[in-house]
Amino acid sequence: LYVRKSNVHLKGSAKAKLVYHGLGMNETCMLFVGAENNITPVENVKIENIQFDATNQEYKGGADENNKTLTSPNAYNKGMIGIEIKYCRNVKVENCILNEIYGTGIRTHYSNTIIIDENTLYNCSGSNAFGADSFGDGIVFFACFNCKAINNNLFNKRVYKSEEIDY
Repeated sequence: LYVRKSNVHLKGSAKAKLVYHGLGMNETCMLFVGAENNITPVENVKIENIQFDATNQEYKGGADENNKTLTSPNAYNKGMIGIEIKYCRNVKVENCILNEIYGTGIRTHYSNTIIIDENTLYNCSGSNAFGADSFGDGIVFFACFNCKAINNNLFNKRVYKSEEIDY
C-alpha cells in the first residue's frame, strides 16, 4: 500500500487480517510518504484496527543466501517494514496488530506530530535484540519531533543464534 494523499483514514475490522506472502526483503508493506523536502507533507492520517501477519515472510535475516530463514545476529538482509511514515504530519496509528515481521514493525522518518498508541507488535524485530543495528526494531522514530509511542505492547520471543552464544 502506497499513500501520498492527505486526509486518509485506513480502518480495519475485527475479522479482517492482511496476510503477507513473499520475500520480505527490503520491502515496505504500508508506506505513507509526503514530499521529500517536507514542504508538502502527507497530513491528517489515521491508521486503526489493522491486523498484519508476516508469518509467511521468506527472508528471516539469515547469515547468507543459503540460510535466509534463520534469524541471525549478522543478518544477510534488512527484512521488511510493516508501517512506514515518512515526511508526514499529524498521523495516528492505533489498535493495530503486527505479527512476525523480520525487520521493523512501525518506522517514522522526518515527520512531526505522530502518535503510536495501543498497538501490539509480536516478533517484529531484526537481527540484534541486544544492540544497535540497522536490521529492525519494534517502533522507531528517526529525525522526528512532537511524537510519542504510548500504551503499546511489544513482544519478542525469537531466539538469536550465533557461533559463540545464543541470545
